[in-house]
Amino acid sequence: MASHRVQIQLSQHLALNAENIVVTPTAPISNILPNPPYQPVFPTYSMDYRAGIQVVRQAIPARPADGQGTHHTYHMATHGNLHPILLQMEPAPNPIAGVVVPGLVDEATNQFVRGNDGTPLRYFSHLPRWVHHDVSGMLIELWMRLDPRVEMRDILNRINAHPTKKTIGPSGYNMKRSRFRETIDVPPFTTGRQHPCSFEIDVINNQTREQLLLNTCMLVDLPSNRMFKPVMASDRVILGYVDSCLPLDYFLRGFPTPIPLPSDRQNIALQLRSRLQTLAIRCNLGNQPQNYKNLPENLKPTWWQKSQEPQGPLPIHQVDSLTHNEWIAQLCRQYPGMSRSGTQRTNSISPAPVPTPVAFVPSAQQALGPPSLRTPPAPVAPLPAVDQDLANPARPLVGEWHERNSGGGISYYVEPAHRRPGRRI
Repeated sequence: MASHRVQIQLSQHLALNAENIVVTPTAPISNILPNPPYQPVFPTYSMDYRAGIQVVRQAIPARPADGQGTHHTYHMATHGNLHPILLQMEPAPNPIAGVVVPGLVDEATNQFVRGNDGTPLRYFSHLPRWVHHDVSGMLIELWMRLDPRVEMRDILNRINAHPTKKTIGPSGYNMKRSRFRETIDVPPFTTGRQHPCSFEIDVINNQTREQLLLNTCMLVDLPSNRMFKPVMASDRVILGYVDSCLPLDYFLRGFPTPIPLPSDRQNIALQLRSRLQTLAIRCNLGNQPQNYKNLPENLKPTWWQKSQEPQGPLPIHQVDSLTHNEWIAQLCRQYPGMSRSGTQRTNSISPAPVPTPVAFVPSAQQALGPPSLRTPPAPVAPLPAVDQDLANPARPLVGEWHERNSGGGISYYVEPAHRRPGRRI
């Protein structure tokens, strides 16, 4: 029997489509694979230092040959053994989001360890010193979801370039993440966009009511109280599904009561989708859930348009005579929590070198070493664990970096590396 939290969630009224939309019945779950005899469990995530620490001293491994990576605490995460956090739709509030990240110091030289761009690396207990030059989008996404303070630069600065193979640029690694998320139908935990992008609407197109209410992209089988997780061959290929052996309320943990799911951002995405579906019906484009994709470019939201000279915003006379911009501005006032909680990236300043830093030495379990010498990992936690010594963390920074382009619109960016003059996304 489902838990009380699950029953409350599933009792909510949730309309996925506009009126008069004809929905095809959901196909039964298929392509179920036998569960493997053994899957390594994941360690509970921990910062491994007290709040306020400025630097962490650690033994630094030598740079591996041929662009290889070094050991990290989530080495058991593979495409065939996905960490549950990768299959979560919306992040729970995370109290470590605003804690200042310490610098990484080489205990042998007492100097800051510098990354590929020459700046000091920041210490994260789950990031390796050297990242494989062809790291998967799955691993990048996992590292960034486990700790909301990790930025793409923290990973790029650790990439071990291959001596002969072509180097992948920052946009290439971001594309790896995007392709992985698209394959399993999950939105990013963080977003630099003010309004829901077309991909967020596409995600909802592929979700069931139960998936949205239970906060997961896993296939949900309510009669048997089971969720099935994907088994992948790569970032782009799903082989089938296996029983996750997780309770239905797994992805509801960490949220306050009443559970704020769907989130404000999801509610806005749902209403935007319904508005576009209604517009498609009134433009005689059909009454199927995704007929709105055939709308003329000038009737789509301006922030979706990819042309250099976007058309509009035009009043949508077929619905309410408001432009999409005016309509969504009203909706954002109704749903003030547009930005996902616990996901703001902090623009921290890299620490300056000091003669004798006051350092914290991580525990032996976190120190680098062969996997065979490590203590067996603890069972997986539902969310990144909060350090027991952490108290009153700093409030996360609010707002995203943006600039106004030549057309008068506002462009939002996820990573500083992608701030290009005149570029719109």
